[in-house]
Amino acid sequence: MIAMGFHTLFYPDGEPNECALRGSRKRVIAEEAVASIIYSCGTGNFLAGYLTYLGASVAACAAISMIPVLGCVFQFFSPFIFERVRYRKFAVFLLCVLFRFSLSSMFLVPLITGEAESSRGAVLVLFCIAFGAAGIVTPGLTHMVLNLAPMQRRGQYFAVKQVAAAAVNGLGTLIIG
Repeated sequence: MIAMGFHTLFYPDGEPNECALRGSRKRVIAEEAVASIIYSCGTGNFLAGYLTYLGASVAACAAISMIPVLGCVFQFFSPFIFERVRYRKFAVFLLCVLFRFSLSSMFLVPLITGEAESSRGAVLVLFCIAFGAAGIVTPGLTHMVLNLAPMQRRGQYFAVKQVAAAAVNGLGTLIIG
């Protein structure tokens, strides 16, 4: 039963109808809002404060904060990967989950390891995995979202998506901060 739902979700037999597309567009807006909070908490001031809490030096914080930019190098290879996959939805889903799980779980590392040195190493590994996955998935995810948006209302859809993400991100980071 679950396997059939899984297969239907990621490997559909036909083209989706308008109701399914509308639901997908709403889920993408919600996903973008949640992802923006995870991204904000895993970068910038939150990351620098967390790394300082773990005992990292200013130089280490600066070096680690460059990893997302290095992850963008993978965007060059992404089209070569996704062009060879007929159904990209499952691959995009797995890479998005890997990014979000890795970035979110790095905040639990001190609870597991207990030592500052091993915590910093584990956080570095999870951070590299997260932004490597993000670099690979970004072009495929963007292409998938572009195909979801109706052509005549594409600009309006992306504006609503960005405004919702910015509002949730602003509120979320304000509360967390």
